[in-house]
Amino acid sequence: MHSYPGGASADEALDRVARLPGQLREVRRQIDRYAGERSAEIGIALTEVNSNVQQNSRPNGLFAAEVYMTALENGVFNVDWWNTHNGPNEVNTVDGETDFNDAGLLSSGGCIGDVCQPPLHTPFHPYYGIKSLTNLGGLRPPVGDSSGRRRSRRCPSLCSGSTGA
Repeated sequence: MHSYPGGASADEALDRVARLPGQLREVRRQIDRYAGERSAEIGIALTEVNSNVQQNSRPNGLFAAEVYMTALENGVFNVDWWNTHNGPNEVNTVDGETDFNDAGLLSSGGCIGDVCQPPLHTPFHPYYGIKSLTNLGGLRPPVGDSSGRRRSRRCPSLCSGSTGA
């Protein structure tokens, strides 16, 4: 499945992420309808996603984090951003920062006229939005002790029934 929610502004694009759960339910309904008795074995992957506005901006970093989490919370087993490197299309300013309207996660190092992107492979804000998801919850994976009970690395003593937070 591909998702490009559109919108005339970063706020609209972020608001439209709320439509994704219903779209995913419809995809699942169609799979169930047409794939038969083994439809539950077919997973849904979001193989292209991106906003179409302010693509290298901080707001698009928020969009990236929101759309990834929304997709994963709604049963998608994989999410892929549109492109790793794309290239600049148009130079604008968003909240005082240069936006190259580049749909990639990392700079291609390209130029439009005499305005150039950061060096090749420099992350744009959507990269950091996605990367921030690795810190959700602040808990490390639980580990066991000799009694076989689970404990959190943040809660070294056994936290019976606790998340360790």
